[in-house]
Amino acid sequence: MTFLNDIHDIIEEGDNGTAHDIVDVMFNLLDENQLTQLQDVIANQYPYPDKDDLFIDINNTGGKY
Repeated sequence: MTFLNDIHDIIEEGDNGTAHDIVDVMFNLLDENQLTQLQDVIANQYPYPDKDDLFIDINNTGGKY
């Protein structure tokens, strides 16, 4: 079992706040460069949809239909 598996187990067994608490702890451990990299990954992997375009890219096609 890995540390990542342990985290997944904790989240699955905890209440709704548990995942948020774990994210807060991990977020606070990152330096400014790591935060910037994380922001880039999240923005590219999970783009916020335009208000007029609620297309959800479940196949990771980059928005190409």
